Amino acid sequence: MTPVKIAWRVPDPAKKKRWRTSSPRAAAEAAWIVDVSVTGAAIEAPRADDLFLGQRVRIALDELYGTVVIRRAEPSTVDRMARYGVEFADLEPELADALRNLLEEDRPAGLEELWQRAR
Repeated sequence: MTPVKIAWRVPDPAKKKRWRTSSPRAAAEAAWIVDVSVTGAAIEAPRADDLFLGQRVRIALDELYGTVVIRRAEPSTVDRMARYGVEFADLEPELADALRNLLEEDRPAGLEELWQRAR
């Protein structure tokens, strides 16, 4: 599939801090969905030592938001990046539809016909 650019580690407006912070990451980071399945995706994103398996991460595609859970992390072939295997946890319905559309676009031609014949 052609990689799709998303926002990764999107700040949650519901969790605004009541105090000033000097956090180096005040905005979302650019990342790319490089593979998608019914239950999750592979995302190429900046490598970060503070991310861990089981952690929830907010993502965005345009103005559509959702939360994923990191299930796998491995080095990427791209410098300073990692490949995260994530499970979809809480997606806005429109984001879920957009991701399903990516999955269907990547389906090999004629797959449905082969599936029906095999039944």
